Amino acid sequence: MDRVMSGLTARERSKLVLDSSRFGTREDPLIRRMMPARQGPAFNEAIYRMNAANMYIAQTINLLDADLELQWERLARLQTLANWSINLEELETPSSMSRVSANVARSPMTPYP
Repeated sequence: MDRVMSGLTARERSKLVLDSSRFGTREDPLIRRMMPARQGPAFNEAIYRMNAANMYIAQTINLLDADLELQWERLARLQTLANWSINLEELETPSSMSRVSANVARSPMTPYP
């Protein structure tokens, strides 16, 4: 196992660390212990990028989702108002007014359908 661990690149080591954190298992101590000193900066950079992707990008996605939900709600309200306006225009036309008055004159106690 020591030979395998000593032959890993910094990126491969960082992927192993990511897998252990993703699956909720403990990280193998040989991953860091057997790492050559020259791989330290590349390993740290890879871990930093993974943390950024897990934290900051997820937060950005959540914010965009909330904004999208607000925009859908605004669109639904706008469509409702537009439909309401069309319905009011239909009620205010002379042909519909004569139809309403005829229905009221015929049966004053029944509501307009």
